[in-house]
Amino acid sequence: MISWAAALSIGNWSGTAAQIIPTTDLYFLNVCRPWLRRFPFHTRPIVQEGPNSFSCGKVAIVARRDNETVVQRLLQSHIGQLYYIIDDDLWAAEEDHSLPQAYRQRLIALREGQHRVLCERADTIVVSSPILADIYQSKGYDVVSLPPYWPEPLPDSRHFSDLAKGEPLEIGYLGSASHAEDRAFTFQVFEQLARRGINMRLTVIGSADVPVHLADHHQLRILNPLNWHKHRKRLAKLRFHVALYPTMPTAFNKARSINKILEHAVYGSLGLYSRTWFYADLIEKNDIGLVLNNNIAEWTDAIGKLAENGLDRRYKKSREALEQLNARSMRKQFDWWHGVLDLTPRSCTA
Repeated sequence: MISWAAALSIGNWSGTAAQIIPTTDLYFLNVCRPWLRRFPFHTRPIVQEGPNSFSCGKVAIVARRDNETVVQRLLQSHIGQLYYIIDDDLWAAEEDHSLPQAYRQRLIALREGQHRVLCERADTIVVSSPILADIYQSKGYDVVSLPPYWPEPLPDSRHFSDLAKGEPLEIGYLGSASHAEDRAFTFQVFEQLARRGINMRLTVIGSADVPVHLADHHQLRILNPLNWHKHRKRLAKLRFHVALYPTMPTAFNKARSINKILEHAVYGSLGLYSRTWFYADLIEKNDIGLVLNNNIAEWTDAIGKLAENGLDRRYKKSREALEQLNARSMRKQFDWWHGVLDLTPRSCTA
């Protein structure tokens, strides 16, 4: 029996799924995976050239970054068109000192290295938000903006019945250490909730910037960071009632996509968001979460009220709207990639 990783090596790539990054799945593979060449479908049109690079006939696609040898091989081959996918404002790293220093340096190195080379060669830059589209268009690039798409089914509301049994309100904060200011705000909200004696538990990913006095708090759960492939597997086991996404009004946050809105839905949670965020109006208009001012007391009060009543009804209502939002994202991606790559149902099954 051939392994999954070995199956993917059909074509030019011989790596493992652990090297794939979120950008690749969210803006390309989740929609195009049925057309990916792997055992036994030798004639499917999309070839995985590297963890985050693909070819389809004379077209090449690179998502954010890849191994230097893979990118150089693609650029030196006889490709016709190149599509480069990017989902962060790399120029904001220059001015946004709220980002951790090591992360800022990685962003700048990417921007001045592989990103610059790929942008110069790309026929179209595929970006993750309207703000990013404006940034790249102002620099003279041909741009298309595609929203992220999650193929995971959204959970029903059964996990909310735990609250009636006296179980704690499960709160999730899923931002990585790159969200330093936002995480700091979240920990302050958590401290206020704990002081009020609210029956809850906060789950975060990674311990890098957890305040020392909170590290062993009995209402705080710290999950180890995992690579993207393992993280998606973990999704199937995690459920939250509420998910927090405060976004301080920084240059880097301004260009973020709607990704966390959809990710929160995959965890089965009602999302709470900052009023300063670009998508605040979208959230309120579609009733897919709560929008709050960046005020510790306001967030604490809102979570306390949600814990008391009606949270399951709010989630059910938002779930329907989030399914529609995710379906629209899928359709937009589907139409774009299937148009530029000339994919057909027949080429999927051949």
